[in-house]
Amino acid sequence: MKLLRLVMILALAFSAGCIKLTQTLTLEADGSGTIEIDYSIPEETVTQVSGMIKLATELAKASGEPAPHDEHSYLGLLLNPSENRIRQKVTSYKIDGLALKEVKVESRDGSRDVNMLLSFQRITDLAQTDFFAEQGFALTRLPNGKHYRLTRKGAGAPAESPVDLNDPDVVRMLSPVLGGFEATVGVKTPGNILQANTTRRSRRQAVWNFDFNRDPKAFRDFYGKQLIVVFDGVGLSLPAE
Repeated sequence: MKLLRLVMILALAFSAGCIKLTQTLTLEADGSGTIEIDYSIPEETVTQVSGMIKLATELAKASGEPAPHDEHSYLGLLLNPSENRIRQKVTSYKIDGLALKEVKVESRDGSRDVNMLLSFQRITDLAQTDFFAEQGFALTRLPNGKHYRLTRKGAGAPAESPVDLNDPDVVRMLSPVLGGFEATVGVKTPGNILQANTTRRSRRQAVWNFDFNRDPKAFRDFYGKQLIVVFDGVGLSLPAE
């Protein structure tokens, strides 16, 4: 899986110039909520992904590692999306209360536009899935019993990756292809926000924006940065870790 992830990161990096992504988590007072994901990916990237997955499989076999199961990989699915495959993936999680309320995949102007809306009954159940375990938010109750914390740990790049996104020279080299990459991650909370490691926040919403044109570290931070928001839980009884 690490090898497949590395290949997918490289595929994304060298075609990210046109990628726009927005992900919004809305958490309700009973621990239920929704996640909306909208993104656009070039059709050229979609075509390249199958070749990248094939390469990952060949490299895995050559190194004696298990071949990656690309048809079940959420990374492969995100980079080669279709409505049927997205539905099948959500169904495969077999989590009570997790439902795909809306999904639309359209090809337009050389890009594949994806919109999906998922609802869940308990946010803690999402940690059972591969996607949400790495890219979703975990909910914990703080020791004082009055506050809750939502955290996205951030995946971090594989240690064996030959592409060091912390190296300024590498970032400059990738600038021509990463220009235009932009991602937005938002969280809406049931209680007033007390702390968040972002300057973009209101009373009950925190937003992180990763814009490569404004910050050369944006692509690296989107993939690996820990996102944290602490909110007031007085009067709430949320399922938490």
